[in-house]
Amino acid sequence: MQFNGSRKSLSSEKGGALLYVIFVTIFLSIAFYGASALVLDQNRESSSNANIIKAHLAIHSVIDYTILGIKKRWCFSGEWLPEDTTMCNLAHPYSIERVIMSDDAARTIQAMVAAKQLKAILGNPLQLEKFEIEIPLVGFTSLHPLKAITEPLKQLSVVSYIQVSVSRDRRASLPQLGREVYLQITISLLDKVKKVITLGSSTLTSTSYVGVYPRELSSFALLLPNQLFLNQATEAGLDKGDNYFKNFPSRAAALKLPGIIFDSPVFVNADVILPPEPTSNTDGPYTPVSFNDRVIIGSGQIKRGPSSYVTNTPGAEAEQLWIQNRQFGGFVKGVDFDGSSDAGLRALAGLAVTAVPNSNLMNVCINRNKQLADLETTKNSVLVGQLLNEANDKFHYRLALT
Repeated sequence: MQFNGSRKSLSSEKGGALLYVIFVTIFLSIAFYGASALVLDQNRESSSNANIIKAHLAIHSVIDYTILGIKKRWCFSGEWLPEDTTMCNLAHPYSIERVIMSDDAARTIQAMVAAKQLKAILGNPLQLEKFEIEIPLVGFTSLHPLKAITEPLKQLSVVSYIQVSVSRDRRASLPQLGREVYLQITISLLDKVKKVITLGSSTLTSTSYVGVYPRELSSFALLLPNQLFLNQATEAGLDKGDNYFKNFPSRAAALKLPGIIFDSPVFVNADVILPPEPTSNTDGPYTPVSFNDRVIIGSGQIKRGPSSYVTNTPGAEAEQLWIQNRQFGGFVKGVDFDGSSDAGLRALAGLAVTAVPNSNLMNVCINRNKQLADLETTKNSVLVGQLLNEANDKFHYRLALT
């Protein structure tokens, strides 16, 4: 009886152990399944976040590139490149000039074309409130400046187009102090049916607002029709239209002089030649002039001697900013390059042969400016009005002074 009892007890223990193993196995399987699902979810979330970051990086890069084109007054091509100058006119569908053009400028251009005083191809309408384009992702070839930043988007099979929209922002709340124009730039990533893509909770679109200010003569402190030399001690060897600021052999001595500081932009139509390389770490040649606002260069470049200027050690901490240059006061707000010479400035300086100006047309411009500013010229004028249209008890008149 004792023997049989022991067998029953042993069988019972074996059964309990088997149930325990089965329970543990089931528990571990459930836990492993849950952990696997969690890991997979985290991987999917990490992958989705990485894709969202890549997408928004590309979007903001396209915004920056578009702002550059606005600044340079480009006509954009269908591949979102600067259009060939022979094709960039006032009828181009993606002309920045047409979007930022003022009402006064449009009326003047249309009147001059109608009077055959100006030959130009004009769009209808001349001014654009908005233009929009969908650029195929495959259109960003190896020659495109945005190629590197748009290449990761090809890994997202859902992205087929990049949509760019540029429009006038006419909100009444925007400050209007002069002839500035406000623009709205919207960049979106589209799928193959040209719908805006959403990844997770993120919609792949972004909008930026910019103000465009006209470049006017009165905003410049200095306009130079040719080269600017910062390495000359005298005017010897300068060509017509060239200018220089005197270079001194000793920085220590030159810093005792008052020097010149330009607090407004400076335009140089050709090259800017910097002072020569110092031969000593403690002293060297110096030109006491500082450019506290932006320097804009037409068709030239920045040079040291006959060669293009490059830093001694690219990326070095002591050579990252223009104000770190110890041979002059520096370009505090940097340098912009137009990429083309200002023909009008060259003509005014006598560097280019042009047609004899029409004195009659010049007198018309002079009289018009007087009428806008001199009350003596309009004291006997009469205000007249012409009814243009009437609708729903609203009347639209054109007013003018005789």
